[in-house]
Amino acid sequence: MARHLGKETTRVDGLAKVTGQAKYTAEFQIPNVTYGFIVLSTVAKGRISAIDTRQAEQAGGVIRVFTHLNAGRLGPPPAAGAAPGWAWPLQSDRVFFNGQPIALVVAETYEQARHASRLVKVSYQTEPHNTDLATVLERAQPDPASAKAVPRGNPVAAMQAAPVKVAAE
Repeated sequence: MARHLGKETTRVDGLAKVTGQAKYTAEFQIPNVTYGFIVLSTVAKGRISAIDTRQAEQAGGVIRVFTHLNAGRLGPPPAAGAAPGWAWPLQSDRVFFNGQPIALVVAETYEQARHASRLVKVSYQTEPHNTDLATVLERAQPDPASAKAVPRGNPVAAMQAAPVKVAAE
């Protein structure tokens, strides 16, 4: 790399760019493109008790609004014992985290999709949640799949023998 510093480099598209002849992605007009905008949950945990998409569906340029009520099935449900909080998007009324995708508005333009996404009305049945890791740390358990792995190295001995130690939060 150092042998190239300070040296002229030929750019294949250089002449086209400086003369205005180069085509950029935004300049290509592709017919029948649609745009999507995701509606995110506003609660940390619970269930969607009602979702009203009527206003969004009537907004200009909107093609379809997908929710857990009408989205196609993405695959088999999670296996028994799957990690809590696991879910395919738009497959259930369950909310596992704040900002979880709960609807998708598809429209003719990005601006129309974004506007219509704000017209989706959602009611939740909230459940108690905990976002403080320190209060649930004692309940933490190793992942069964990784618990079967053979341990490598000795981290305690390595820390004790380390010539430099940094302890910080």
